[in-house]
Amino acid sequence: MRRPLVALLTIVGFGCLAGAVQALGVARLPFAQTSAKEGGAGRGAAVRDGRVVVGSAADSRDARPGDGRCGDRRGRCTLRAAVMEANASGELDRIVLRRRTYRLRLRGGGEDRARSGDLDVRRSLTIEGRGATIRGGGDRVFDVVAAGARLSLGRLRLTGGAPPAGEGGGAIRSRGRLVLTGVTVARNAVGGDGAAGGGILNDGGSALLRDAQVNRNEAPGGGAIAADGGTTLLRATRLLVNRAGAGAGLQLAGGATADLRETAVERNAAAGAGGGVAVADGRLTVAGGTISDNRSGGDGGGLATAGTAIATGTAIAGNVAGGSGGAVAAGGGATTLKQVRLDGNRAGGGGAVHVAGGARAAIEASTLQGNAAGGAGGGALSVAAGGVAAIGGGSYLVANTAAGTGGGAIVDAGGRVTVDGGVVSGNRALAVGSDGGGLLVRGGSVALRGVELSRNLAGRAGGGLALTGGSAALADCLLDGNAAAQGGGIDVARGSVEMAGRRVSGNRAARQGGGLRAAAGAAIRLIRTELTANAAPSAPQAFAAEGATVTRDGEPIGR
Repeated sequence: MRRPLVALLTIVGFGCLAGAVQALGVARLPFAQTSAKEGGAGRGAAVRDGRVVVGSAADSRDARPGDGRCGDRRGRCTLRAAVMEANASGELDRIVLRRRTYRLRLRGGGEDRARSGDLDVRRSLTIEGRGATIRGGGDRVFDVVAAGARLSLGRLRLTGGAPPAGEGGGAIRSRGRLVLTGVTVARNAVGGDGAAGGGILNDGGSALLRDAQVNRNEAPGGGAIAADGGTTLLRATRLLVNRAGAGAGLQLAGGATADLRETAVERNAAAGAGGGVAVADGRLTVAGGTISDNRSGGDGGGLATAGTAIATGTAIAGNVAGGSGGAVAAGGGATTLKQVRLDGNRAGGGGAVHVAGGARAAIEASTLQGNAAGGAGGGALSVAAGGVAAIGGGSYLVANTAAGTGGGAIVDAGGRVTVDGGVVSGNRALAVGSDGGGLLVRGGSVALRGVELSRNLAGRAGGGLALTGGSAALADCLLDGNAAAQGGGIDVARGSVEMAGRRVSGNRAARQGGGLRAAAGAAIRLIRTELTANAAPSAPQAFAAEGATVTRDGEPIGR
């Protein structure tokens, strides 16, 4: 019976004490202060096992960086306070966000301790986004300022980043190691001279993007991503609808290396070169994935490279260039395309691929189909003076078209082209004055081995092959079913052709030289080659103008 009474007396006594304290005007007692410290309500969240959960969407600084707590002056754990604590203490290496929008409102760039502007990262840090959005304000979102720091982001959306004019990295600039998993980087921008990386700038560090999306960003260079040195790896990532002066999806400079696997670079647009990707200096490797429906005002609707570029098993389709190389423009260095599909690309010259002087391109076991070139010709491939292109591995060049000078599939304007095996079929040089339904040689050299040239069409001359200068050597080739106004199979206006083995058959000319035609001063020599069943109103098998040389196994033919 005493316990209830004791309890009652205790409660009454405590109440009296509280009343006395209030009556005396004592604001705080020592034990009350101690209780507030121990509870931590006024000092933010304590770092536990290297981790804090951000509880506030406000943008405010950490009150005491390095004290093992995340909290501003009001005790709120904000994202900025957490990053500042991580930089200062080294004890915090994991920040957890909630599914909400975090706006960076503290203006003022030019400092690197996350006190204002972007969130500067100086130590290795992981941020679990859990579907959160971080919106920049007057600066980028993250800046990895220390080369030895690693920033890992997961399940986040970064948007609204816009650093001061002339600075790169709309959402992220990183000099350290950057890892993005399931992250979307959207609607960020950089501007001003030298600015690059509308979404991300890898400034000489390393960047890995997995299952990420970088879309609708803008920059003078590298609309989605720019890499100035360092290594950039993209895995199952999408670069979509970005805009830039050059390299709207990705731009490499400063000897940068990039490796793309099962990645989509689609619907980007550049005012200059590289609607999808631009390699100014560096090495690009692409395996699988797509580079499609990109646009450039200059060369390389899909890819413009002056460095080293290797694509394997990739679809490069539907790209458009205002200059040359609808899919790929090799402006220098070495380009290799292996088991690649180049379909439906368009350009002023080289509907699929253009090889400039001093550049080298190798195309192996690939299909170039349905591409189109304008006045400069080369529906599938154009090679400029001094350029080198090698096509092999049973590649198919089919149903490509060219206007202007011609070259329904290939135009060689002074370079060196070899085609080893494969099929060149169903290509067209559309204009009335166009030459070379299959191939047009204008001053360079072409070597064909084991190639089928069939059912190609030219508006004027050389349904299968036309030369207006230079030379062509054919070995073990078939020229079947081609058609033109003159020289249905082969037409040589200037230069020389030697063909050793197989046949020229079933070709047609509207005027003369159903199989072969040589103008004055030109030469065609057949060695162990069948010449049969060609058709034309005049000289159905072979026509040799006065002063031309057309021979078969050393004997003159044609008239």
